[in-house]
Amino acid sequence: MRILFVLVLACSIAFGFLSADALSGGGQHYPNGAEGFLCGVAPGPGAYMVNYSAWYTASRLNLDDGNEQKGLDFHVNVFVDAPRFLFFPGLRILGADYGFYFALPIYYADLKTSYMGFDLMRDHSSGMADLVFSPLILGFHSRDKKKHMIIGFDVYAPNGHYDPFHPATTIMARNHWTFEPNMALSWILSHGIDLSAKFILDFHTENDDYVDIMLNKGSLRPGKEFHFDYALGIPLSEKIRLGMNGFYYQQIEDDKIDGKAISDERGFVWALGPAIKYSGTRWSLIFKQQFEIASRNRPQGSFSWMKFQFEF
Repeated sequence: MRILFVLVLACSIAFGFLSADALSGGGQHYPNGAEGFLCGVAPGPGAYMVNYSAWYTASRLNLDDGNEQKGLDFHVNVFVDAPRFLFFPGLRILGADYGFYFALPIYYADLKTSYMGFDLMRDHSSGMADLVFSPLILGFHSRDKKKHMIIGFDVYAPNGHYDPFHPATTIMARNHWTFEPNMALSWILSHGIDLSAKFILDFHTENDDYVDIMLNKGSLRPGKEFHFDYALGIPLSEKIRLGMNGFYYQQIEDDKIDGKAISDERGFVWALGPAIKYSGTRWSLIFKQQFEIASRNRPQGSFSWMKFQFEF
């Protein structure tokens, strides 16, 4: 299986149509680790802008057994900036605060790969990534304001430029819809310490423009995925919060090409790193780092994040 993986990978890159689907199992849209401190606490009525800036870099590609692919010189760098416009109009549904949002991410991606010293592929792309929006956000709060929960439903639309022969485009434009029911929880302990996590399930439609290494066009339906972001925050003062954050991702269903399940390609990764938050009167700024500690059928690298939130 490993020899076959190496041959397929090398041939894919050599012919210049290694897609994100070949880099990893699954068809995930959500950027792992985007949420952290107090992510289960819905804000009060108003309009907000939340800007996510992330840099992902990796120089390692892991096999199904979690070991690095030997002989492969692999580098991927991706920068994403995603302004999200969030609205809570003051409407209550089932005792919860109702909200909705939409985000318009832009990106730059760069891929470089060589095998056994032979330069196979260099590709880069920039532009609009797939649009994401949520028609439903419900924020619940306990009476003592110590326990908080957000229930949401996110949708990713395939509006970004996707070209299976231009692999850098396929990292942020997936060419399929993704539907994400999600739940975020925050528990405020003594001294303002918070434990927070956001749990997500991904359901994908088919990518009807998938192309394999033999230039055969077909349909790819990515398998279902489960993942969650998590964080522990400790307030150092009224304005500064310091702690740890990370994420866990597991593909729970095989990808299918033309209806046939593809085994031994389910993606997995988990990460951990430090985070710090500074809060102003109507704004906050978060810096965080996440190091991918283990992965399967995926690159293994690190995320650097800056998150800026402003209340209009």
